[in-house]
Amino acid sequence: MTEREHLKLLAGFFFISGLLYAFSWIVTGGLRGNNLLLGLFAGFYMVTGWKMQNQKQGAGTFGIIASFLSLFSVPLGTALGIYGLWFFIQRQGKH
Repeated sequence: MTEREHLKLLAGFFFISGLLYAFSWIVTGGLRGNNLLLGLFAGFYMVTGWKMQNQKQGAGTFGIIASFLSLFSVPLGTALGIYGLWFFIQRQGKH
């Protein structure tokens, strides 16, 4: 896979993660409950996916942060975090 294909794949995964967090946030009560953190994660992951998809400035930084945060969501988030960190670390080595 090329670097661009990896970036698009990661962008899709982060956007989908954001949508899943948003769905969880809505189901658990949204603004009425104590679930502000779910809403923040949802927004952050969706923005990260959008920035990566459109190659906006700061996408790499957002991607590294989102990858690190994903490590704590076992098991799928951990896999996404490892994949994201692998991609961004090896990408930094090339530049």
